[in-house]
Amino acid sequence: MSTTTKTSMSFTENRHKKSEALPKETPRNLKLINATTPEEKSEAEILFEKIGTGKEHAIKVSHRDNNDRTARDFRELVSIARRDGDPIINEGDGVGYYRPDMERPEEAEAARRYIRSLLSRASKLETSAQCMAEALGGRHMDF
Repeated sequence: MSTTTKTSMSFTENRHKKSEALPKETPRNLKLINATTPEEKSEAEILFEKIGTGKEHAIKVSHRDNNDRTARDFRELVSIARRDGDPIINEGDGVGYYRPDMERPEEAEAARRYIRSLLSRASKLETSAQCMAEALGGRHMDF
């Protein structure tokens, strides 16, 4: 069975998981992930909580609009949320981050494209790691 198939099955098995407003895993740089008042939350957390369903509720986060730390922390929150099963996508078209409304054909297709892109990147990274390990003879390498 190929890696892509395994990953696809894993995604299919986990895609119906409910997610909370903030990811369960705490990012390295965010200490106030469970903050309850706006004053306690970081700018990244506030932006993350604004991500909505549907392209019209997308949140844009760029280095120009926010400091680099906020943008990095925001992307880390999104990454963790995705691992928790939250289907946040960013098509890279300048619209921003959003949860696709699967009742809308164009957003359902955008989600499929995004998933294919993730699977393709994962496959290429795995191939690179395998080739590097092979080139180094696998000696003194714990995986």
